Amino acid sequence: MKKKSVLILSMILAAVILCSSFFSVYAETIYTYKGFSYTVLYDDYISICGWDNSKTSVVVPAQLDGSYIKEIANQGMRNNEYITSIDMGNANYLTRIGSMAFKGCTGLNDNISVPIGITEIGDQAFQDCTGIKSFDFYPNNLSVPAQCCYNCSSLNKVMIADGVPSIEKLAFANCPSLEYVRIPSSVIDIKSSAFKDSPNVVINCYRDSYAEQFAKDNNIKYYYLDINLGDANDDGDVNILDVTFIQKYKIGIKEFSSDFAMKCADVNKSGDVTIRDATLIQAKIAKLINEF
Repeated sequence: MKKKSVLILSMILAAVILCSSFFSVYAETIYTYKGFSYTVLYDDYISICGWDNSKTSVVVPAQLDGSYIKEIANQGMRNNEYITSIDMGNANYLTRIGSMAFKGCTGLNDNISVPIGITEIGDQAFQDCTGIKSFDFYPNNLSVPAQCCYNCSSLNKVMIADGVPSIEKLAFANCPSLEYVRIPSSVIDIKSSAFKDSPNVVINCYRDSYAEQFAKDNNIKYYYLDINLGDANDDGDVNILDVTFIQKYKIGIKEFSSDFAMKCADVNKSGDVTIRDATLIQAKIAKLINEF
């Protein structure tokens, strides 16, 4: 019996030592340098995991303490209400923004620009950043992740670059101030909840694009990026024939060839085509005005 007890005790002790060894191998050492906290990833690459709030405007450099900045860690800056702006434009080796990296950074009140070199961005990266006004998403071939800017209540404008394939669920949901979203033709999938509870959103897209059909299917207002304002008869030119076309449309003897043509005719973007639009086209033809 005594030998059995000793054996069991030895096994427990061995397990404790093994677990201790396991956790010591995977424990990360956190370093600090010039306001940043970071951990070492591999070779000469590091991961940013914090900021000391010495400044409200944070500029992420290419290198830190002799190593290249590879990522903003998962939850790296989460709930830091002190930061008002984050500039990643000079972080030439940055390829990843982790999940919830800036979630709850309510002090951010500047434009957020995701650099073109980013190849991975986690879900909820900027969720609950209630102060940001605009969001530029530049990476090619990278989807806008789920809940990316969820509950960004001050967000007004979103620019999505060419090459982005999809917009995931709740990406820009619960953004009541959002009024302008540019969606390129490369986007071929938009989750149905992407703009949920963002009642003022207007999608700016290209003719016959997936985004146009998405806007129609979800009763979202939209404008064309490739529109030729004033070309009411859709012949590729703006001239007096367009004025005549609108006049005939208003008395019921002409119909627009497409939604696209109708939006071209709506030069004052009122949501309807009226004689006012015809008057503005005349004024531009006569060079009394330069722009609609």
